[in-house]
Amino acid sequence: MREVLDDSVAKLEEVLPPMMRGQGRRLIKRALLTFNRKGKDYKDLEPTSFIRCVLEAAELGLAIDGRLAHAVPFNNKYKDADGVERWRKEAQLMVDYKGMIAVARRCKIITHCDADVICENDEFEHVRRNDKTEFLHVPQLSGRGDCIGAYARMYYPDGTWHLEVMSIDDLQKVRNVSKAKNDGPWMVWFDEMCKKSVLRRALKLNQDDPAILRLMEIEDREIEEDASPEVGEHDAPPPPMPTGRQSMRNGTSKKPAEPTVDTETELALNDEFRRVGLADDQAKVREVLAKHGAKGIKVATMGQAQAVLEELSQLPDAETVGAGNPDAD
Repeated sequence: MREVLDDSVAKLEEVLPPMMRGQGRRLIKRALLTFNRKGKDYKDLEPTSFIRCVLEAAELGLAIDGRLAHAVPFNNKYKDADGVERWRKEAQLMVDYKGMIAVARRCKIITHCDADVICENDEFEHVRRNDKTEFLHVPQLSGRGDCIGAYARMYYPDGTWHLEVMSIDDLQKVRNVSKAKNDGPWMVWFDEMCKKSVLRRALKLNQDDPAILRLMEIEDREIEEDASPEVGEHDAPPPPMPTGRQSMRNGTSKKPAEPTVDTETELALNDEFRRVGLADDQAKVREVLAKHGAKGIKVATMGQAQAVLEELSQLPDAETVGAGNPDAD
């Protein structure tokens, strides 16, 4: 796989967004590390399908590194030269909700975005009066109850924002047409898939942008037929999604503070600082964080975290810089 990936550097550079030209070698290296780390999952995988994932992620300015974009193995049905139906293991690009936000931010469509699930014991208000949207979400710290929906709020450069809300029934429909409805992220990372689903719907308002249009084309492949996830059993129907009573109250609403950083995002930030060799340099860490409005050595909001992750993603690996050779392995 190393040789095949190395031979793809020139082609990858051709599809990278202008602001990321020259980073093809770095993206290839991160993809190779992911491939080696998940060797068991990628056993018997069609090599060309993994290369395709790397190139498609590069089109969006993302790397196959398990943080923002993933190469997920599926068993796909095909017909051989004799017309006999067979199965083969192929990887398909899947961008998580943080990766979708990164693409939209890079296109300057939004400044930042927050998304969350709504549970039956949360305080949630969503009222539209004429041309004004009023919104309040106060999650319970414990005992939130069943998930009853999800929302995504996108902030635009002009200071306005758009709120997209999906009910549990809407999310069920999305899950039912997914290749991975029985296994994979819908089973393991249910909340994250809910956030991605509602964010995807919100971003459809911006399909006049080529990068968003390409993102939607790639995402639409998730609902194609004749495929099943590689991991786990696939014969049983998907378990029912959580249900509950949605409590929505009319009245004066308050504009909520931007959500704080979740554990997954904190880990991603720590990994990125280590990758670029800044984790042990607190002065430099503070400098990077301060550029995006953070105080001290921690970011306070998801908007700040997304901005920092995007900046760090543009930097080369520390070991490559230290070697003084951009082509070093």
